[in-house]
Amino acid sequence: MQNSWTDADLQRSIQEFSGTPELAAELAELVYASRLLGSENSLVMHGGGNTSVKCELVDMVGNRVDVLLIKASGVDLSRVTGHDYTPVKLAPLRNLGHLFKENDRISEEELQRFSTKEFKHILLLNLFSLTDHMAEKRLTPSIETLLHAFLPHRYILHTHSLALLTLSNQPDGEKICSEVLGAAFGSVPYIKPGLHLALSALDVYEKDKDIEGLVLQKHGLVTFGNTAKEAYGRMIAAVTRMEKRIGTAGRKQFEKVSLPASIAPLEDVAPIVRGACVEEIIPGMRDFDEFILDFRTSPEILEYVNSADLVKMSQKGAMTPDFIIRTKNRPLVVPAPDAADTAGFRNAVHEAVERYREEY
Repeated sequence: MQNSWTDADLQRSIQEFSGTPELAAELAELVYASRLLGSENSLVMHGGGNTSVKCELVDMVGNRVDVLLIKASGVDLSRVTGHDYTPVKLAPLRNLGHLFKENDRISEEELQRFSTKEFKHILLLNLFSLTDHMAEKRLTPSIETLLHAFLPHRYILHTHSLALLTLSNQPDGEKICSEVLGAAFGSVPYIKPGLHLALSALDVYEKDKDIEGLVLQKHGLVTFGNTAKEAYGRMIAAVTRMEKRIGTAGRKQFEKVSLPASIAPLEDVAPIVRGACVEEIIPGMRDFDEFILDFRTSPEILEYVNSADLVKMSQKGAMTPDFIIRTKNRPLVVPAPDAADTAGFRNAVHEAVERYREEY
């Protein structure tokens, strides 16, 4: 993966913050690094990933406060701006980390309870407006806010690198990642994002404070640095090493399935699929929940869907838990549309959809 950072482009990014000079140095660097990460689809599938910087700001009553500026939830890194970062007071969140880290008597149930409603309440109480524009947008901090807050580094970047997932999701994924990245990266076992993951990440870091980042197994990659340029460079270098490891592995050749002599065209197939997916919102009222279809194809997609092992491979589940949010766990597989028997294809699709609904 190419390191696309240039100081000239960074200077252009800094100019965007001419109206907020107190933020120009910190936030412009972060926004520039974030957009570079967002431009690499293999790092931020479905808009995933988050970035942050720790700095000092003046709150609405004139107090200087240490804050974490973290990307708001749901914002695409490729189009992020300075207005898409939420300011969160650091002290209360770090005190929270120390509280749970040092209190061995707190049960898993209490941890789970605190990481939901109570956490959101405390987080919102400790937000303050950076600009009127930010207040108006009612931005919500990323779900990874605690991870960014507990770690001490100035700049933290987090991606859902496909190269990392390809390696970490192997049966011996942790061992492979360690071989590729060496001692520069700590390893955190898979934990649902939130308080538990943040505490585990902090624990791994404190055991070796010389590391450049963290591998969140079956989840993503975290890099940090004193500058955004340093954190970004570490991210690209780590992903490049993983990509090289993947490139040395033998590529699986899929055995092709037997297809009909003639495949029905898209304009015949789409209405059948769309019709099978339509549901009545209230049975008998003829008020339907309809769908818009999105058709995609490529040589790689065709190789996959035309393989003899399609059903077996597609039903193994999503590659990583993050994808389930967007794709759900298992797709519906239907027969190839035979141009000579569109009626048979229609029946097969309707039966498959009904079966899928019942089993879901």
